[in-house]
Amino acid sequence: MRHRVLHHFEFLTLEYDALEEYIHAVWQGEQTDESIRRGYEQILYFLNQERCSRLLDNHEAIQGIWVSQASWFANEWYPTAVAAGMQRFVVVYARDYFSRRSTQEALIQIPGGLAVGYSDVEAARHALLAV
Repeated sequence: MRHRVLHHFEFLTLEYDALEEYIHAVWQGEQTDESIRRGYEQILYFLNQERCSRLLDNHEAIQGIWVSQASWFANEWYPTAVAAGMQRFVVVYARDYFSRRSTQEALIQIPGGLAVGYSDVEAARHALLAV
């Protein structure tokens, strides 16, 4: 089995790709401050649990504004994930305009500009797996 479901919420599914060794976080639906934090806390837990250094953060199906969490994501969660061993991170932008802007704002705030956003899953996956 290539993909194993690690956890499933109504708003987020976490899968582990055992062949390519990355976690694929698939967000869906309307997000709240609580769901964003809860989801990223679970992502961090499973990055540690699986001893995984790569994350494909798929926002394609997110809807709504969550820009209020951009600073927390960029200045707290992201550095914590890097300190825990995350080495590669890519994000797929949402189709929803407001969520896309929220994601862009979060990426802009990451110190050092180390994260890149993509418009489709395959481009993001290819970048994540590139040596």
